[in-house]
Amino acid sequence: MLFTAYGLSVYLPHANHTHNRERGVSEWQQREKRSQCNPKGGLTLDDAFEQFIQSKTVMNVAEETIKHYRNVFRYFIEFYGTEQSCADVTEKTIIDYLVHIRETKPGLAIKTVNTYVKGLRAIFYFMMANDWIGEFKIKLPRVEETIKKTYSDFAAILEPLDFRPQK
Repeated sequence: MLFTAYGLSVYLPHANHTHNRERGVSEWQQREKRSQCNPKGGLTLDDAFEQFIQSKTVMNVAEETIKHYRNVFRYFIEFYGTEQSCADVTEKTIIDYLVHIRETKPGLAIKTVNTYVKGLRAIFYFMMANDWIGEFKIKLPRVEETIKKTYSDFAAILEPLDFRPQK
């Protein structure tokens, strides 16, 4: 679903999973478009990513953000391979990738993994918007929140900071 406000258009993939049918795009047309992702002469995952980067560059996205997308995609490609068809990416592929990260980098914080997943989600939702891959949700791993110690006795906290003149 395309949401437009204040002159900016944003694609919201989970807002409506049937948006192609509502636009009058048949299942056959969707399959035909996805067949462009065929690795035998069609669009590879690497080619689709370069189109994503080109669209972000045109949208004047910060260079650091593009660098982040490239790093995230490079980590994914080390797992998946560059010459794979983009049409073969599914929700299971993403889950397998998350398992791979957890097994190969056991000390990696969940928040860091979520940063990777958010970057991948932007890339794959772009591919979904172009009907190069089927639509699915990319969920973030759950982060266990740590309860921070709170202080109820402010006098005990401020005592070492007492700036009153000494007698």
